[in-house]
Amino acid sequence: MGMYTEIYLKVTLKQDTPEEVINILKHMVDDEDYTYIEVDAKLPNHPLFNTNRWDFMLCCSSYYHIPFSTMELRYDEIVRSYYLTGRADLKNYDGEIDKFFDWIRQYCECRDEFIGYSLYEEDKNPKLYYS
Repeated sequence: MGMYTEIYLKVTLKQDTPEEVINILKHMVDDEDYTYIEVDAKLPNHPLFNTNRWDFMLCCSSYYHIPFSTMELRYDEIVRSYYLTGRADLKNYDGEIDKFFDWIRQYCECRDEFIGYSLYEEDKNPKLYYS
């Protein structure tokens, strides 16, 4: 069956993050106001989008970690930036988590800052990710 890996995100997106990226993230977190992405929409040319679970990986959960996803993409009017925060977990069969962090780094506001972790079900220590 496979084991679960938790993903935790603490990402501040650049103000000039393309609308297409924001729409993809809204879809990935299962935003109630944006639950559909055009099937024929052009996805970025990145290995993440060749995986089977990319589109719902940020809203998955299991009882091996916390039994619900808390992932949220929120816009702040004061700083005019989006924040992607929360946790989810999934069976990381295609290395979706590493691929996600690799893809999202280019849109992070700050460089060399902590942006999240992954924690495999049987591990004691998380794998940390930086922008």
